[in-house]
Amino acid sequence: MTGEPLDDTRLAAVPRSSEHPVYPMWIRWKRTVFFWLAGGGLVAAGVVLSIFWPPAMAVVLLALPFLYIGVVLTLASYRLGPRGGDFQGTIHRLLIDSVDERGRLLDVAAAAGSC
Repeated sequence: MTGEPLDDTRLAAVPRSSEHPVYPMWIRWKRTVFFWLAGGGLVAAGVVLSIFWPPAMAVVLLALPFLYIGVVLTLASYRLGPRGGDFQGTIHRLLIDSVDERGRLLDVAAAAGSC
C-alpha cells in the first residue's frame, strides 16, 4: 500500500452484495442497431432509387421486416430493463427465491446464448 486515499469512483461499479449479482441484458444492443440500420438503409435506398426509377419504391417493402424486428427488440429490451419494469430482474429474483434455503443455485452465465 502506498498510503494514498481510496478512490471511491472505482468502488461504485463493484456490486455491493454477492447475493444479488447484476446480469447483462438478454437482448444485445448491437443486434437491435443492426435491424434499425438495415431497415433505414433499405428505406433510404428505395427512396433514392425511386427518383430515377419509380418502381424501385418497392424496395421499401423489403425494409418492413427489419423495421418490425427493430421495434420488437427495442420494446422487449425496454420492458426487460430497469426503466421498463425490470422484468429480467424479476425473473432472476423469482428463480433465486424458488431455491429457498433447501439447496444451492449455480449461475452458469448462460446469458451468452441470448438474443
